[in-house]
Amino acid sequence: MFIARRLVPLFLLLFILTRITPTAEAEPNTKLNLTYDQLFPNRIALPAGGAQLSGPAIPRRGSATLPDYSPEKRVVPVPMPPEVRGVYATGWAAGSATLLNRILQFAQETEINTLVVDIKDDTGRVSYRSGIPMVNALEAWEAKIEDPYRLLQTLRRGQIYPIARLVVFKDPLLAERRPDLALKQKNGEIWRDYKGLAWVDPHSREVWEYNIEIAKEAVRLGFPEIQFDYVRFASDGDLKNCVYPFADGSSKEDVIKEFLLYARKELEPLGVVVSADIFGLVCSSADDLFIGQKLEKIAEAVPVISPMVYPSHYAKGCYGLSNPDLSPYETVLRSLKDAARRLKGSPVQMRPWLQDFSLESAYGQREIQAQIQAVRDAGFKDWLFWNPSCRYQVSKYKPITHTLIAGGPDLGATEDSISHGVDGSRAEPAEDSPIPGAGEAGMVQVDDSQTLSTEAPGFGLANSPPSGTEEPDLEAAGDSLALDERLVAAEQAPETWAAETAPESQGLAGTTETAQEGLDRSDTAQAVFEDAVLEWTAETDNLVDKKGAGAAEEQESLPEGDERVLAMEDKEPVSEGSNL
Repeated sequence: MFIARRLVPLFLLLFILTRITPTAEAEPNTKLNLTYDQLFPNRIALPAGGAQLSGPAIPRRGSATLPDYSPEKRVVPVPMPPEVRGVYATGWAAGSATLLNRILQFAQETEINTLVVDIKDDTGRVSYRSGIPMVNALEAWEAKIEDPYRLLQTLRRGQIYPIARLVVFKDPLLAERRPDLALKQKNGEIWRDYKGLAWVDPHSREVWEYNIEIAKEAVRLGFPEIQFDYVRFASDGDLKNCVYPFADGSSKEDVIKEFLLYARKELEPLGVVVSADIFGLVCSSADDLFIGQKLEKIAEAVPVISPMVYPSHYAKGCYGLSNPDLSPYETVLRSLKDAARRLKGSPVQMRPWLQDFSLESAYGQREIQAQIQAVRDAGFKDWLFWNPSCRYQVSKYKPITHTLIAGGPDLGATEDSISHGVDGSRAEPAEDSPIPGAGEAGMVQVDDSQTLSTEAPGFGLANSPPSGTEEPDLEAAGDSLALDERLVAAEQAPETWAAETAPESQGLAGTTETAQEGLDRSDTAQAVFEDAVLEWTAETDNLVDKKGAGAAEEQESLPEGDERVLAMEDKEPVSEGSNL
């Protein structure tokens, strides 16, 4: 009896434990089997018109440990040079040992001292494994740059000033995976541009915070400057059907200004420079071009502005030039002089983006040097060159020491030959023709002295020209055959595009409605051209198989991942390097 009394409590204890233990084990297992989207559905896809979130997203279950980009590990960057002279690199190019070495060798043989690197491009993806929870939750990164520390250390050894380019409001990935942040149609569905890409709402403070967190991470890595791109409202789509979910009544130009001011407030205490890319025509336009980029207000927000004054992106007749693409000196000079006049007395630093790619006419040494001379003659000293293929030729950047025509920057014949059109004909220097008055066909009055066309293809918020259109680098082993054939196709593509898609000239009275129609028509024509280039690129991809044995051996010897990089170089012909 005594033993029985002792055993009863023991049996009761065992009974309780057997009832509790399985339950305690089953509960966490059930939770672990739930997916991230089941646990946190409101963090990824809220219903149309859903409330704006106040906190960051949570990393997906089972994701790898987030990288530690602590300030203590930061790579000390090269200081900003007295004169910034730079070129652009995609994430793929910066992350490829082969392509990066080509750029560094090019810099050593020229006066280049700066490299602008994509840390978040217009796909919405960060170029390296990010440690930011929301970036990981959205899976919004791609390992284009396997080791960003190594990249920055390499640039430091080469005495190259690194600038982090960060695309802001053209973010199709964020818009698709967080539709509550996307622009909407009137029926509540996601609004898309003519290329089918979604944009996020510039009014959204969560979009602001998301991008600024990415910028701060780049600063912790060692980038001394953040260059915001696509810091604008959408343009190339059906804007009459576009709804901004977080609009608060502020004007577009004020929204952009306030974002840049907020970014500067958050980033400058970290010891970095904040800069912004703007559309080139903003230098001369009296309004904000319906995208929120008003020159004077941008200048109040950031210390460095980079207008994209690519001559090929100006319509025929702009600045009184018969073809701005064939007059790179005059086009760049007049645009920057307009900016200098409007910003007289402002401490803002102008650092224009210049053109190192060929669209309707080939750009060689003469055209490159003409643009550089125009920057100097406008009173500025810094410049950046854009080439979406990231293939830069030393010969183009060698200064030309003689001028054959007095009173102008005609730099004479060079080793890269003179400027010419797609038909091979020589382009004579453009005459300084009278500027048409307001109301003439295809022109919009923007101030007392200039009229700007919004009718012809090439104007408007256009994307970058195709990367395959640049002159072939015949020194690159194995590239000559493919690039020669691609160049012929590329030179023919714009000519066909211009003939088939150029809108009929119509008079514009300068009203908001008619000017916007001009922008829309231009963007549509550019989209048609880009689709043609993408189709052309796909058709010529098989040229890789036609390379010689030497090229095949070189391809096989590339480090892991470089084959993919080289293959993708010409597959991104319209990466919006016009930085719009």
